[in-house]
Amino acid sequence: VILALYQTNGMKLLDTLPGMFSFALWDDKKSMLFCARDRFGEKPFYYAFGDKGEFIFASEIKSIIASGLIEPKIDPASLEHYLKRLYVHPSKTIYSNIFSLPPAHYLTFQNNKCNINSYWELPEKDETIGLGSAVENFKFLFEQAVKKQLVADVPVGAFLSGGLDSSTVVAVASNYDSSL
Repeated sequence: VILALYQTNGMKLLDTLPGMFSFALWDDKKSMLFCARDRFGEKPFYYAFGDKGEFIFASEIKSIIASGLIEPKIDPASLEHYLKRLYVHPSKTIYSNIFSLPPAHYLTFQNNKCNINSYWELPEKDETIGLGSAVENFKFLFEQAVKKQLVADVPVGAFLSGGLDSSTVVAVASNYDSSL
């Protein structure tokens, strides 16, 4: 689907691509690598530059390190942030030479140059809405989101943790798919 969207719309495919994603496409005509990450950063995308100009990317940092193309270097600022707050800042990695593509951004790598651009921002809403309308609006949007996630070429499954969120997703999904 992503390839077909790219062939039709080019990088504008990001305007219409919903949900969670992280991908890389090679455009042979432009000799360009096009990479993107979903709007809220649910799917990771890490990258680094090798000593000989290699562009390395993966969904996990350990894959980049396992390539053997870079020697990871601890970032003192990220380490300090981790020790103070028990997590690495989402826009950083623990390494100074391994980077995270920010949410709602795309990256192009062409002629040994890397460019990163934003493709989406959270829209500002200045709406006054009552509690009843907010509940109905949320219910509608939630059901539509779950319904969209049920579209698949393979059977769909759900993980039940016993919490309110997963139970609610499965309850709504069962209204649209009786196999759940």
